[in-house]
Amino acid sequence: MLRTIREAGRSRFGAALVVAIAVVLSAGAASAGVIAGPVLTSNDSGWIDSGLGFTATVNSTLISFTFQNQGLADTVVLVDPLGNILDQVATAAGVSSNTVTVNWSLTPGSNYYLLQTTANNGRWTAWGLAAPFNAEIALTDTGDWSNNGLASANFGIGGAAGDGTIEWADFNNVTTASSSVPEPASFILVLPFAAAVLFRASRKRFVRNE
Repeated sequence: MLRTIREAGRSRFGAALVVAIAVVLSAGAASAGVIAGPVLTSNDSGWIDSGLGFTATVNSTLISFTFQNQGLADTVVLVDPLGNILDQVATAAGVSSNTVTVNWSLTPGSNYYLLQTTANNGRWTAWGLAAPFNAEIALTDTGDWSNNGLASANFGIGGAAGDGTIEWADFNNVTTASSSVPEPASFILVLPFAAAVLFRASRKRFVRNE
């Protein structure tokens, strides 16, 4: 297949074919979304775990975030509502604004919490607005706090039970990406053009050999 494409690419029609195939493949390229969040102005005190809650809306991947902290070593975890740790990453001491790159898969319709787990290491600010969203995830809580474990039932949400948007905790620039595979129908659209190019190329070779 690659040899055929290379041979076809020697003509201007072959070059056009390569471009058409590239366009179809690019339809499956990843798209990324960023939830920036506000500047975090205050240090937390008395809390062990804190962070954000969100729901994945499509098949996607959490690819990075900026962890705003008080400079202690920490472990950032991705957990489900029962407190099961799905992914985690250690962060070093001495970096109070730490951009962390990860590759954590998210399933559409599933709820997640992105949390720091070292006591008295979080940063926060007042929020009180609607929870934002991007093309891959929708925040449900912008400020979750717990001293009793990672399960959502243990959160003193936003300082008041049942309201998770009073404050914003710990994380900015939450970046996610989704990707899709080109459907078979997309390749079918290219096939007639490909056949015409290959026919023309073979016809030219036949004429030259006469």
